[in-house]
Amino acid sequence: MSHSAPISTKAAAINFLRRIHFYIGLFIAPFIFVAALTGTLYVLTPQLENAIYADALYVNPQGATRPLSEQIETAQHHAGQQAKIYAVRPAPETRYTTRVQFADASYGASESRAIFVDPYTLQIKGDMMVYGTSGVLPIRLWLDKAHRTLLLGDLGCCIGRTAALVQHPRVAQDGKKRKHFPEKSPLAHNAGPGALCGPDLCIGDGPDLVALGRRQYQPIARRHGMAHATGQHLAGS
Repeated sequence: MSHSAPISTKAAAINFLRRIHFYIGLFIAPFIFVAALTGTLYVLTPQLENAIYADALYVNPQGATRPLSEQIETAQHHAGQQAKIYAVRPAPETRYTTRVQFADASYGASESRAIFVDPYTLQIKGDMMVYGTSGVLPIRLWLDKAHRTLLLGDLGCCIGRTAALVQHPRVAQDGKKRKHFPEKSPLAHNAGPGALCGPDLCIGDGPDLVALGRRQYQPIARRHGMAHATGQHLAGS
């Protein structure tokens, strides 16, 4: 009759840790999948926005554009005379619409209502809620929130930050080998402590997203000789 050799304390501890690691992996895998999926979709947001909001973003050039004051007046009439102008984004190129944003106390923090105006015909092309003075579109904002919260609200945010802390040593080690972003890149400065970081992707918090959008818009505004216009700017013009 054969007898199995007794398992040493060290081997038992290793088996226990392997089993714990297995169950932790089963628990965390869905969250990693959601973070990876939303992160990948976030990279594709320019293409998604072009497909989803094509009617609101683009127009067919038809001669000379109407004065910006008329475009703003058209948006004001559509939104209501009592609506307060929050920001104005003139059409950056000939095939784009002008975006006039309105603020209201009933909207969420940094949210505004954007009216998209055809600069040639003064036709209203779109009406939707956007985020910040840069006018972040809904799909980009949703993906940003989904990536940070893993579709679980505050709980998902805590889980995501815990996962980031767990993987921090590996990320730090990778960071010594290569820089993920150029030193002057907005993403390098705006990826806050709540960001979910991976080897090739780093998505910051909502305010960082707006700051990034604002920086990207500044060259366009300078090309038109106009910074993003708030209600106070318009009142003083």
